[in-house]
Amino acid sequence: VVFHPSQTRATFDVPITNDDVLESNELFDLIIVPGSLPNRVTRGTPGRSRVTIVDDDNVYVSFAKNSINVREGINADVEVTLSRAAGANFSVTIVAHSVTASYFDYCSYAWRVITFGPNDTSQNITVCTSDDDIIESLETFVLNIEISDYYRGIGIFPRDANITIGIIDDDSMNSLN
Repeated sequence: VVFHPSQTRATFDVPITNDDVLESNELFDLIIVPGSLPNRVTRGTPGRSRVTIVDDDNVYVSFAKNSINVREGINADVEVTLSRAAGANFSVTIVAHSVTASYFDYCSYAWRVITFGPNDTSQNITVCTSDDDIIESLETFVLNIEISDYYRGIGIFPRDANITIGIIDDDSMNSLN
């Protein structure tokens, strides 16, 4: 940086390379080194400035649909998608929560961890539902995508992270006679 006579400020550009790498924000410091200043010029405060390069290469994890209905006793096939391949392995947790369905109406392994490979853009999971002989209205439960703080820290975030699964009853008064 060159200061001309009577100039009190100067700016300069720092070239930043835009990449597609999933990574945390990056930091670097700019430092005015005291020994590099001419006579009678002193370093002001601060003599150091921190620059943060905010990563813009986020990956969003979503369910392909926001709801599906299946007949009781039939598996629900659910697709989990990424906005783009992450370029690295990472895992998300799928958690089930009952709304009107009880935990006996769907398989306990609805809760699971799924891992995406570096080039993956989707994963399919299967959630089974239980067949019973009870006449009942539509029962529902919700699957949620949960992402750890570590993966959020490198730019992996949930979007459209809930899907409601409806279980349609297949029993009738006639089937009980």
